[in-house]
Amino acid sequence: MKTLDILTQEDLINITGGRYATKQIKYLREHNIPFLIGSDGKPKVARQYIEKILGLSISLTKERRREPNFKNL
Repeated sequence: MKTLDILTQEDLINITGGRYATKQIKYLREHNIPFLIGSDGKPKVARQYIEKILGLSISLTKERRREPNFKNL
């Protein structure tokens, strides 16, 4: 089973510009970024989603395609 990688609090501060959960949640809602609120009252955001928004998953996919297909050898 694959584990979900969640953004750190420092990551959320860098993305949202807010130190407090209320400001982070407001920013995430305004930008339609999906999140859950943890039992600590802080937003939890999947790193994979943010990477996708920033275009990081696309470049990783292209890099993988450059590798030879060893199954055909």
